[in-house]
Amino acid sequence: MMYVLICCVLPIITLLGCGGSTGIQPAPALECAPALTVAVVSDLNYPGQDCTQATARAEEQLDGLHYRRACQAADIGAALLPSVAAARVTDCRITEGRGVFLDVEICCPEAVEQALEPESVVRAAGPRCPSWRTRALASNLHYPGAGSCDAILSQAEAALGSFHYSKACKAAVPRTTRKAKVLEARVVECRSGGGSIGVNVDVELCCDAKVFEESEFRELVWRRSPEEVRAALGEPRRITEQAPGVYWSYATEVAREDRVFPEVTLVFAGGRVDSYYF
Repeated sequence: MMYVLICCVLPIITLLGCGGSTGIQPAPALECAPALTVAVVSDLNYPGQDCTQATARAEEQLDGLHYRRACQAADIGAALLPSVAAARVTDCRITEGRGVFLDVEICCPEAVEQALEPESVVRAAGPRCPSWRTRALASNLHYPGAGSCDAILSQAEAALGSFHYSKACKAAVPRTTRKAKVLEARVVECRSGGGSIGVNVDVELCCDAKVFEESEFRELVWRRSPEEVRAALGEPRRITEQAPGVYWSYATEVAREDRVFPEVTLVFAGGRVDSYYF
């Protein structure tokens, strides 16, 4: 029998690393039929559950995407199977506040020769995202219950609070001082068929964050007119008229060396940006 090791984490949590005390004694190795391949899936995370609960769930859900991908990896070129033959938890590790992590051995069924429908791809333009925001991409999000791309588009584009979307925005703007917030989401590619259950989508995001380097910001605003500033940064959050000029305040993050300032105020004199301060 061939063994394949796959280390993965369920998509509902952040990849935080695994470890901790052992919750159960290692189970005996899974006995598969001689013709079947044994694969190992490591570090599956079950937040909010103990070892008993997570073990029962892991051994019952034979159609889990991680299991099916592990079997597919064991047979390069094979289609993604609808389920595996059997699963057994061999180790459970308890963590502080993150539930438990499991290692699971699985029996992969023999590949069945079948005529597969070709994978279909739907592409669309990305979201409207002004220059003072940041574009990000959340890739290969799997919707196992979706029967077609059309069935999932509205759901994927409405899920602005998605953990995966916030994670993608944070990765795109790592120095931001704000919580990652998604303004708009647009499915730019959807893949279905080809032996895969459900659909996989790539979603382009418009993130409510952008960190300018000070040199970049200065070039953008210095000696610019109000119209030019609006085109570059959008509407100010506050306008104050006070001698010797007019002050426009923006919730715009600007980095100076190792520090990121969360707000900047522009000072207009003579109809142009004359100075700014943080």
